[in-house]
Amino acid sequence: LARFRLTIHPGAHPRPVTEGIPFLGFVTFPEKRRLKRAKGIYYRRKFRRLVQAWQSGQIPLASLTASVQGWVNHVRYGNTTGLRRAILAEPLTQRSEPYVQP
Repeated sequence: LARFRLTIHPGAHPRPVTEGIPFLGFVTFPEKRRLKRAKGIYYRRKFRRLVQAWQSGQIPLASLTASVQGWVNHVRYGNTTGLRRAILAEPLTQRSEPYVQP
């Protein structure tokens, strides 16, 4: 580093790449990109709340679909096939009453 007149910032904490580098909700390793555990748990809870809101007629199906598509398009950049299957495999039942636009 001295040859190139470079220094390491005093606040930097060099770590092995095998620990992964957190970035945009993922932990990046040399061979894979994993979603942070908390992000998967958060979306599972949010998805259940959205399904309940849709079933009770509080939101239209388009809102539920938009949320799912946005999340899937974000997490597909990681190695998340199993997580996506697990979360989206939860059954949707018919809503009890039709959605009425407020």
